[in-house]
Amino acid sequence: MVRNPLNRIADFFRGSWAAADWSAIIFCLAIALTTATTVSILFSKTMAVAALKRFHLASESYPIWALHQCAPSMYNFENKVWFANSRGPEISPGDRGFYSATVNHFPARHITYGDLRSRQFLDQDLATFKMTSSFQGETLVSVWQIEKKASGVWKIKRVVQKLDLDEESE
Repeated sequence: MVRNPLNRIADFFRGSWAAADWSAIIFCLAIALTTATTVSILFSKTMAVAALKRFHLASESYPIWALHQCAPSMYNFENKVWFANSRGPEISPGDRGFYSATVNHFPARHITYGDLRSRQFLDQDLATFKMTSSFQGETLVSVWQIEKKASGVWKIKRVVQKLDLDEESE
């Protein structure tokens, strides 16, 4: 006789509750919450916009951004990046050091992590970075001005953040 999988889940929770195995209960609830959060971007504009903002490091607060870190982020959105050694906010293929790409996830890593900044800067100390992320008719556009100070410190400042919503899908 094959048991219903839902009965197994219920038995697991009853057994964990009876044994006071709080770590197992919390772990399973965390998985359920992460799954619900991930799936909710398909049905909730609010959650989709929050996920877009997460990619752009544009959440309203650090705690909101941190809460969204549990949700998987791979391949959720169409992410495009542009980089040039220019004063922006517009970037064109003729600009010095022009670079553009479509990336799978976390497009802001091009200016926040690793050696991508230094490889893209050429011999310039000023650059513009633009990224767009799109999902179900919503597009978030962010543009950053990047400057390398004489001390060697990189100053990154967002100069544009614009959310375009598809009015038909509301």
